[in-house]
Amino acid sequence: NYCIVCNTLLRKAAERGGVHPLHLDVTSSDMARRVEQITDPEEGGELMRTMVRAYCRLVRKSALRRYSAPVRQAIACMESDLTVNLSLSALAELLNVNASYLSDLFHRETGKTITEYVTELRLNQAANLLSTTNLQIQTVAQHCGISDVNYFSKLFKKQYLVTPRQYRTEHNPYR
Repeated sequence: NYCIVCNTLLRKAAERGGVHPLHLDVTSSDMARRVEQITDPEEGGELMRTMVRAYCRLVRKSALRRYSAPVRQAIACMESDLTVNLSLSALAELLNVNASYLSDLFHRETGKTITEYVTELRLNQAANLLSTTNLQIQTVAQHCGISDVNYFSKLFKKQYLVTPRQYRTEHNPYR
């Protein structure tokens, strides 16, 4: 029961911290699933520490309040559908702003290029899918907007230092 309460309170706090609802749903659902798997009290204590770290990481990464409106809108577009064209020119056209302006503003405020940011989002989504589903790796790549599975594997290994298959083996209890 304490873990369920902890998950709920942390979710509410992260929501107040400006975390996108999509990220909250994914994390909250994952934590609820983990709560149901607890078999002894020591696991509950460790899970609560894991929850705190996970939600703090979400707030740190996803809180959008510090960004200008064009950057917040660009991030919202990116997060809403990773399978569409998320190039600088496509986002600039969608937001009705100059591409150079958006590029400079985005990099200045986030410290990353739009391409770096999109790639990070896609790989985070891939890691989540690999650890919570049994989808084929090619399907995971497609769900994350990367059609070439070899390119996906290369990007994933660069980010996580293991292949998608190795990551799944280490992180998915349902494999």
